Amino acid sequence: MNGTLSRPAILVVDEDLGFIFWLGEIAEEIGCTCIPALNCWDAISFIRTFDLEIDLLIVNLTLAGVAEMIQTLTREQCPFQIVSSAQRMPNFLLERADQEPVARKNWIQLIKCTLGQIEHEFCLSKTPS
Repeated sequence: MNGTLSRPAILVVDEDLGFIFWLGEIAEEIGCTCIPALNCWDAISFIRTFDLEIDLLIVNLTLAGVAEMIQTLTREQCPFQIVSSAQRMPNFLLERADQEPVARKNWIQLIKCTLGQIEHEFCLSKTPS
C-alpha cells in the first residue's frame, strides 16, 4: 500500500470520463482510492501536486504521452502495477446492459488480483471481459 493514503490508490488515466467514473465506483466499493485523469500530463501534475503514491495504474495505452508518463511515474513512485484499460469492452454499457455486472465483477477481480488482495484462478489471466 502507498505511503500517502490510508487505502490502496489507483490512478486511472483514460479519455473516457464515464469509464473513469465507473472504475472509481468499483475502487470505492473494494476499499481503494481512485485518482482520475483524462490525460497523461494531468495525471503526472496531479500526482506531483498532491504528493501521492499509487499502487496501481490503469491506463489507456493509446493516449499521447503514455510512455513518458509511465517512465516518469516509475522514477518518482514506489513500485506499482500497470493494467491496460484498452482490454475493456468498448461501449459495454451500450451494447448489452445485462453484461455490465459480469464486466464489473471481472474488473473487481482484476484489481484485487493485481493489488495482491486475493488469490484466484482469474488472477492467472488478468484479462477483464
